[in-house]
Amino acid sequence: MKALVFIISLFTLTAVGQTNDVQYDLPSPAGWGTEKIPFPISFAPSIEYKGMEEIRFTPGWARKDSADYWSYVFLWYLDGKQKIDAKTLEGHLKVYYEGLASATKSVPREKLIPVVVKNKVEKTFSTYEACFEGTVYMLDYMSQKPMTLNYKIRLTTCPGEEKTFVFFRLSPQPYAHQVWKGLDKVCNDFKCKK
Repeated sequence: MKALVFIISLFTLTAVGQTNDVQYDLPSPAGWGTEKIPFPISFAPSIEYKGMEEIRFTPGWARKDSADYWSYVFLWYLDGKQKIDAKTLEGHLKVYYEGLASATKSVPREKLIPVVVKNKVEKTFSTYEACFEGTVYMLDYMSQKPMTLNYKIRLTTCPGEEKTFVFFRLSPQPYAHQVWKGLDKVCNDFKCKK
């Protein structure tokens, strides 16, 4: 048993050790869940970046009766200045959500559906700064029914850093819903460390 605890601790230190050069603060609102996943992401290894994914789950993220069900934010903190456009994001989101549903052991294979990603808005402010809006039609692996997530994505960098930040905000709720205020606040309160 002690050997197992040591191995898990060693793995955790290795994964966390990859973020020692983290030069940002991503808020964790009270009551929200958090998670960190190093790249390559186990369920989406074909997304070939180096870096870390940080997730912020709303309090009702996993509760089907909650207004913030499936509403969450994740940040990709990527090595290098990555050129990411709408087509690239559509491909990444398709691979990500198909992999996520496939990796969920409780989902029977016959319930899996193709993920359809549609980018509807793209605003580019500079070479590495852009915003996107669109939808992801996917299998909700918790209810095992199809669902559509609305998304907002923002790409940015920190001055003097050779990193790319990709903020994903997602919810099945329409953009006018109150839940988006909390999702946007996490993204807007992000700070580069000096």
